[in-house]
Amino acid sequence: MIKHNTPLAPGSSHRHPLRSVLTGCALACAAVFVVEALAPNNGPGLTNPSAPATDSRAEVTPRIVRVVGDLDADGHDDLAIGVPSASPSGKVGAGSAYVVLGRANAARLTAIPASLDGTDGFRLDGKDANDHLASAIAAAGDINGDGIDDLIVGAPTASPGARPLAGSVYVVFGRESGFAATVSLAMLDGRDGFRIDGELAGDALGWSVGTAGDVNGDGLADLVIGTGAEAANHGYVIFGRQRAFPATFVLSRLDGRNGFRIEGANASSILSEVGSAGDINGDGLDDALVETCSPDSDGRHSASDHYVVFGRRGGFADVVELAHTDGGDGLLHADDLALAFDDDTTTGAN
Repeated sequence: MIKHNTPLAPGSSHRHPLRSVLTGCALACAAVFVVEALAPNNGPGLTNPSAPATDSRAEVTPRIVRVVGDLDADGHDDLAIGVPSASPSGKVGAGSAYVVLGRANAARLTAIPASLDGTDGFRLDGKDANDHLASAIAAAGDINGDGIDDLIVGAPTASPGARPLAGSVYVVFGRESGFAATVSLAMLDGRDGFRIDGELAGDALGWSVGTAGDVNGDGLADLVIGTGAEAANHGYVIFGRQRAFPATFVLSRLDGRNGFRIEGANASSILSEVGSAGDINGDGLDDALVETCSPDSDGRHSASDHYVVFGRRGGFADVVELAHTDGGDGLLHADDLALAFDDDTTTGAN
């Protein structure tokens, strides 16, 4: 039996989602997932006792496990397991994500990924080989205003529209009516979710994904997404809305009213983590938190910098530049406040 012994803070709350986040670890194989630090009084364990060794989905390493909110509106938080090295249907490295739906009075949740039937959970598979879906996965909050939490998943090595390694991100809307056993990402049509593709080849959009909270004060959660290529040096905030999303959201159309682009502070930085800082400046609006890092001379990533983009009701520019950090223009270099990008202060995932 392969075990994951990461301790968790007890309980699970929509108000403080990362107090119950599980963080994935490197395992020799993924035939069994166990979160063993939990007992019935502080949360269930998760195990897969019988996935066959020949199942390509079971012979890979889960990278992350996240609490992703209540996707089926039953009052219980749900778990998402990201396996970016999975090869579903023979698509090598396409990646898979497994969502295990929470339930009441369960001393132990048992999920066999190959057998999730939509009532106890569902699976998402990468669209193409080498997409590495679920390299990043997070709760999205309620971005479409239906009162149900949504899910965001990154595939940073996808190559949409003949743009190699541009990356793609998928948003799957929560629903009370239940899910299919496998939710087809290729069939998302704006009513059940939508896709976001990287603008340029090599962007690696979806390297980091998360919710920024409600940064524009409209009562809906907003998305924040990072790119992973050093030359890309940017990310995006997409505002939630109650009107329908298109099947594919076009990033070049962000204009400050529907979201904005974030430009890194230097040409070689990547947006390695993104999320919400809560309300840092006490104005009643959530603020976005972005971590950037740059390569050292040996090619390894240096120590990170952290930036807070203040929420505002008066609208945003279409581009927010992290280099402009004076604290008075809606942007703050968070390291000046000794803010750590950790699970006690932020929401999001990479």
